[in-house]
Amino acid sequence: MKVLIYIRKISSNVKLRKWFLYCSIVLIILMFLSFVFRNVILHHFLNKITERFHTNYKAELYIGESSFHGINGLSFNNIYLKPIAGDTLLTIEKLDFHFGLLKLLFGKFTIHDLEIENTYLTPVKHDSIDNFNFLFRKTSAKIPDDTVHGQNVNYAKSMDGLLDAIFNLLPTHVTIKNFNNINLYNKYEFSFYIKQFELKEKNFNLPIIVKEDNIEHQWNLLGQLDKSHRKLSFTLQGEKSEIVSIPFISYHWNAKIQFGQVSFSLDDADFSNGIFTVNGVAALQQFSAQHKRISSEYVVFNDASIKYRINIGANYFEMDSTTNIRLHTFDFNPYFKYVTHPSKQIQLSIHKPSFSAQQMFESLPKGLFTNLEGIETKGNLAYCLDFFVDLNETDSLKFYSELKSGSFRIQHFGKMNLSFINEPFEYTAFEDGMPIRTFTVGPENPNFRTFAQIPNYLKYAILTSEDGWFFFHQGFVPDAFRESIITNIKQHRFARGGSTISMQLVKNVYLNRNKTVARKIEEALIVWLIENLRLVSKERMYEVYLNIIEWGPGIYGANEAARFYFDKDVSKLSLAECIFLASIVPRPKSFKYSFDENHQLKESISNYYSSVSSKMFKREQITEQEFNSLVPKVELKGPAYQMLLKKTAPNDSLKVITEDEEL
Repeated sequence: MKVLIYIRKISSNVKLRKWFLYCSIVLIILMFLSFVFRNVILHHFLNKITERFHTNYKAELYIGESSFHGINGLSFNNIYLKPIAGDTLLTIEKLDFHFGLLKLLFGKFTIHDLEIENTYLTPVKHDSIDNFNFLFRKTSAKIPDDTVHGQNVNYAKSMDGLLDAIFNLLPTHVTIKNFNNINLYNKYEFSFYIKQFELKEKNFNLPIIVKEDNIEHQWNLLGQLDKSHRKLSFTLQGEKSEIVSIPFISYHWNAKIQFGQVSFSLDDADFSNGIFTVNGVAALQQFSAQHKRISSEYVVFNDASIKYRINIGANYFEMDSTTNIRLHTFDFNPYFKYVTHPSKQIQLSIHKPSFSAQQMFESLPKGLFTNLEGIETKGNLAYCLDFFVDLNETDSLKFYSELKSGSFRIQHFGKMNLSFINEPFEYTAFEDGMPIRTFTVGPENPNFRTFAQIPNYLKYAILTSEDGWFFFHQGFVPDAFRESIITNIKQHRFARGGSTISMQLVKNVYLNRNKTVARKIEEALIVWLIENLRLVSKERMYEVYLNIIEWGPGIYGANEAARFYFDKDVSKLSLAECIFLASIVPRPKSFKYSFDENHQLKESISNYYSSVSSKMFKREQITEQEFNSLVPKVELKGPAYQMLLKKTAPNDSLKVITEDEEL
């Protein structure tokens, strides 16, 4: 109605009519000239792009022929991309598409009817020389993290704009013919080949030929694309439901990843009230992975999925608690939030109320908990985890983790009887993942000493040094773990572990010494089972610990250590000798670093003696007279002294034990 009124005003005013006529003529002339000279304009524009690309990336972008066809169609022939000195990365023989002319007038660039023929994408790497890293080395100035031109990025708006741009650029109709991706890494080669692919309307079916080590497999990517509602879903699987192996993983990372089917959906994406929200589902079937840092065996997820809801605000990323993760029949709802500014904050919580213990054990991925496979339980469990840290104020870190029992009990042990150490057993010591010595932990071993035969000085000194609350906690000390996390964050490395004696015992006796993530997770669960179900008494646990821990090169157990360092039975050790033995538990092969060139304890050891003896005195484990008369001095005898004579380490600093070494 307003437009009609405006037109009537124009028609009633001669001057306005003339102005409107002139503008219309100019616009028509401009449109005509643009149409006539559109190819000239296109070539000029492309020349600018190729020049800028050459300047920014030190690379050649060549387009052989280009032209408009119709009002909104573009054709490009013989495109190639390569670094100035290097092999060609990309060649495209033909690329045609149409763009949305009307939407372009409103600032949106959309593509439809895309056709690509005879494409070759060939990343090449020989030693340190490659033909693709130039794409990541733009010569223009870098933009600081989380900022654009000094202003904080609004992640919600950025992600909404990015997703909108992606869906706008996705064509409604696509035809791909003869697409080749050949990857050459030194003498290793793998490739992906698409003979022909066509996307019509919303559905697509993309067959991909994958070739590795001269063996071909076919993958099928099936899905739906709904541009107008910003929805996408797809399923990737092997032909005839065969297991799919990811190429290159084995070659580059010495790992293996396989799956029967992977599916993903983006069901909803909405930007409102300053928050960008995405919802969808991702699922894995018959998924398996193997890497020496994860597990010595394949970790298998037969059926796993995540129904996610992710909220992105101006300065944060959040996976809210409606997100549901399911492993077989067991599920839980995690919450995670990362705030980027004004200070970086991380928050994680999991609250899983009462659930069937047996259901959880049956749903655990195979390969992560090998010693618990086949376990049968009764009763319920509940779990709670709360973690928060402001990286600008790490001392304020909060950590709480608790697994609660509800009439929980073990009816039948799985692969391993967790109470076997109550009786004499054979212990195998490992070094670098290899077994180096096996001996009996029991009376049959002449060096075995019962809990009563080991002097209190030694027991208290090690407890003070390693785990002062061993007899009072149930396998874990949250405060100690919290402090280790704070230390590691401050030092930007794994500088301090949080292991209790219970955890060290389980690591050495129940599990192999492979440094894997799986072993650490299984370690925590076995510790909880032993401690909470009282499968082994605290006294027996400590007795075994003192008889198996390494105390020097090839030296295991307290009595062997007493013989090696002081040529006496462990029961005869003095207070100073016991504190010395406690000091070398974290670094048993490096005992020589504790002595100077005169074979005396270094001055730096005095602080350790003072700290340990002070705590022992406060806990009434030694008398005031023993505390006051203690001198940080020991006299080595036996094999240790002979080794010290051969070489005295010049370094005056104690070795820092890292979390990786503790693993």
